[in-house]
Amino acid sequence: MSTTVFPLSKISEVNASLVGGKAANLAKLIQANLPVPSGIAVGLGSFDNNGELTDVAKEQIKAHLEQSKLYAVRSSALAEDAEGASWAGQFETFLETKPGDVIAKVEECHNSTKNRAKAYAEDKADSENFYIGVVVQEMLKPEYAGVLFTKNPLTGQEQLVTEYVEGLGEELVSGRADPRRVVIDVRQGLELEFDYKKLVELAQKTEELFGVPQDIEWVWADGKMWLVQARPITATQEKHEGYYLGEPGELFYWGPSRTKPMYMSDFMAAAERLFIEMANDPQLPTPPKTVVLFDEGKMVWLCNAQDFADFTEQAFVAYEKRNQLDQDIASWELASSELENLSGKELNDKIVEAWYYTEFAEFSLYGAETSLIRRLERFNPETRQNIWSAFTTPDTQTFLARIDSELATSQDPSALVEKYPWVQDGYDGLSNNANQYFEDRLKIVGTEPAKAPDNQQRRKKLVEELQLSNDEVSALTLARMLAEFMDNRKAWMMKTRRLLTSSVGDIEHGWFFNQGNVSKIDQETTHELWQRYVDFKASSSAVVGVVASNGGKHFVNGEVVVVASPTDNVEDGKIIVVPSTSPSYVPLMRKAKALVTDHGGMMSHAAIVAREFNLPCIVGTKQATKVLTTGDKVVLDLVKGEVGR
Repeated sequence: MSTTVFPLSKISEVNASLVGGKAANLAKLIQANLPVPSGIAVGLGSFDNNGELTDVAKEQIKAHLEQSKLYAVRSSALAEDAEGASWAGQFETFLETKPGDVIAKVEECHNSTKNRAKAYAEDKADSENFYIGVVVQEMLKPEYAGVLFTKNPLTGQEQLVTEYVEGLGEELVSGRADPRRVVIDVRQGLELEFDYKKLVELAQKTEELFGVPQDIEWVWADGKMWLVQARPITATQEKHEGYYLGEPGELFYWGPSRTKPMYMSDFMAAAERLFIEMANDPQLPTPPKTVVLFDEGKMVWLCNAQDFADFTEQAFVAYEKRNQLDQDIASWELASSELENLSGKELNDKIVEAWYYTEFAEFSLYGAETSLIRRLERFNPETRQNIWSAFTTPDTQTFLARIDSELATSQDPSALVEKYPWVQDGYDGLSNNANQYFEDRLKIVGTEPAKAPDNQQRRKKLVEELQLSNDEVSALTLARMLAEFMDNRKAWMMKTRRLLTSSVGDIEHGWFFNQGNVSKIDQETTHELWQRYVDFKASSSAVVGVVASNGGKHFVNGEVVVVASPTDNVEDGKIIVVPSTSPSYVPLMRKAKALVTDHGGMMSHAAIVAREFNLPCIVGTKQATKVLTTGDKVVLDLVKGEVGR
């Protein structure tokens, strides 16, 4: 009589392929003297072509059962619990099974290769190879049960993360229960309902045994920690906090304004060079996390407002100490003087160099007011404003005011068009509309040229009356000179747009700076970020849950479909919202753009499968199906776990 049913403690590496992945893993744990409930593996050869147990297999199973005990009947497919695919929840599990029902449940478990498993296996190797064994183990009566990952599945960090519930763990992995989630740090000490230090010890031994990070199901029963399953973590994700800058109301916005990437690419290339150099210079402030987006003919520059204010204030102080304004202006003028004789890459390189000599000054000017007001805080707000107005208003006319004066004197728009054809060119490209501009301006400026303001006497009087120090006067003067520099640069920027014939660098959609590193953002992500920060407003009634899978994204937007049953007909590309998921939802998950649930944790079967599918998934919102309705347009924040409308 051939043996097709094996005690878990007797399975060797030689016959592991006969019993499936779960059984083989449990056998390895038992043989390493780790605490695992005893049981048997019903091998692949125990079933006939109709999926029924052979008479021999039935007798062998019965020989291992005790009438006084209950059993757990679980699948052990050949491909299950492997490194490439977990098959989490794709086959039936039967708990608290009476001995007399074990045979029927073993057959039912074996034959549970249904459409959901086929959908799960769609892109897996051997997708048609559904060879299923079954594990039968003594049923424990857990006080608490949970899942532990030896590596954070969302961030990839070396952290022990566990989720657990009171009672049966099936409520946790099925997603029907909302678990407690804990990142375990043994050094800090925790107050948990079970011996978490023993769990940590067992988890570390399990990972060492298998040699790769593990997804472990555990049970705390009768004052003892048990392991009931271990498998490799099949999918981890890098923490995608990258683009999160704060809520829209917390941000500094430059724009949105009309822009074409090509006509701003030279500025961005210079900003990239400057930001990286500042981040690597310990004597300079590090620029804040910054996102620049180009979407549908518009641009926006985004930073956290407080971070940007701190950076620019520090930049002004550093610029002042270096006393480099005169040097920057001279370097900029020299680089600019060479542009009209260059073309191609030489032109692009030189124009970036010219921009580079201006941008430290630009960010310093942003921080000048904050820095100066801080130094002058001994004065009341009205006095500070008088000081600021007198000292920082340029003594020379702005370039546009100078052009207006020429127009008022000449009364000849066509002459100004010939001299300043670039007057409306900019980051949006070439306007070719100077004639209309000057005709319109003539109606406004009249015949009297404007005069430049003269604040010299006013400044002298304020210094004497308020006893301003030399250092304060010097800083105030720097702010004024920076403003004049930036006005001259604006005229230069407009003139040079006609020199550009191609983009500088490879920025096309989005640009991201963080901690000294620069990366480009693809078109889809750029559009999603635009919708999050520009089109979408912060929602006070945002649905909040736990990010089970970020799908490699920060934000996902789309249309909601609230699903009542896994058999519902749902169009591809929708955001599916459900109370909780069972494995039957896998075909819908395959079609979805994202998944949101009322219940469940980041270690439920649905969460694990979502990570394997790289499907954005937020679980445990408690109210998504109540707050959201089919047809709602929403954005999922896959860092904060929020669903905003």
